Amino acid sequence: MTQHYLTPNSASPDHVVLVGWDRRDATFFARVYRDAGSGPEHILWEGMSRGEYTNATDIIEFVKSYVDTSKVKLTKVTAALYRDQYDSLTATSAQANAVTHW
Repeated sequence: MTQHYLTPNSASPDHVVLVGWDRRDATFFARVYRDAGSGPEHILWEGMSRGEYTNATDIIEFVKSYVDTSKVKLTKVTAALYRDQYDSLTATSAQANAVTHW
């Protein structure tokens, strides 16, 4: 699965914000969590079921309130997610599991 880590905003600086495309389950996903020392404290976790989210815009809506939009252009992240979905049909394992930081 591709993973795009997004810069959190000043209201949630200790959060990890992650979106991506899970090729195996054919769904976009979003996670927001905070490292609580003993493991992640999940705040949001969407896209866990097969085929649950096929629209990248829906996933961006879940996380946008946690993202520093002065540093992260969400339209570019959305475009990258759609590329991930489209390219996953022919991607190598390395390409299908790419990690980026925005």
